[in-house]
Amino acid sequence: MCIRDRAVFGTVVTLVDMDTDEEITYQLLGPEESDVKKGSISVLSPLGRSIIGKTVGDGVLAKTPGGVREFELLEISPSTVD
Repeated sequence: MCIRDRAVFGTVVTLVDMDTDEEITYQLLGPEESDVKKGSISVLSPLGRSIIGKTVGDGVLAKTPGGVREFELLEISPSTVD
């Protein structure tokens, strides 16, 4: 399996929220670079920690302040930052 097949720092991931069927896309970045409004989350956030190392089709459970949320990882793309 190639490293591009896994969600790692810098990759762009598309998830589907299993409760709402809403698709969301985030780039996984460090705490200083992340900005949810600009489509990036920290690899240290609850969701970011849950995504790291996953592959397409994997389920993602994230413990957030609002409770546990369940997602499915739909797509992994290379970094959008050069």
